[in-house]
Amino acid sequence: METKNFVPVGGTIPIQAQLHDGDETQTVVVLILDPLGKQIERLDLVAGVGGLYFTNFAKMPDLPFVTVQAHVLGVDKEGQPYAIVSERFYQAPKVAPPETVLKGRLVFSRETEKIMQGVLLETAIVK
Repeated sequence: METKNFVPVGGTIPIQAQLHDGDETQTVVVLILDPLGKQIERLDLVAGVGGLYFTNFAKMPDLPFVTVQAHVLGVDKEGQPYAIVSERFYQAPKVAPPETVLKGRLVFSRETEKIMQGVLLETAIVK
C-alpha cells in the first residue's frame, strides 16, 4: 500500500536519494514531472554524509501531483549503473479558513452614527 506524501502549493518538496553503496562523489539529478510526464524542473542534489543526496529548492506547483525521478550520472563501486528511483508527491488539500458565527440580539441601533449595540449570546467557529 502506497503512503501518500502531501505538500501544500508553494511548499518545499522533501527530495532525497540514498545511494546503496554510500558513495558521496556521484552527480545526482532529479527530474520533476507533471501528471502527464512532462518535465517541469531539473535540479542537482547536494551530497550529504554516507551517500545521502538532497535538495530543499523544489517547490510544489499547483498541480494534483508531481513525480520526482532521481538519476545518478555514474556507476557504483562495482561498475554497475544505479537504479532510477521515483516518488510521487501530492498537492495537500486546500483548507478554507474557518468562519466565525455570532448569535445575539440587537438592543440599540442608530443608523446616523452607524452604531449597533447588542448582547452576544453565543459564538461558534464553523469549518
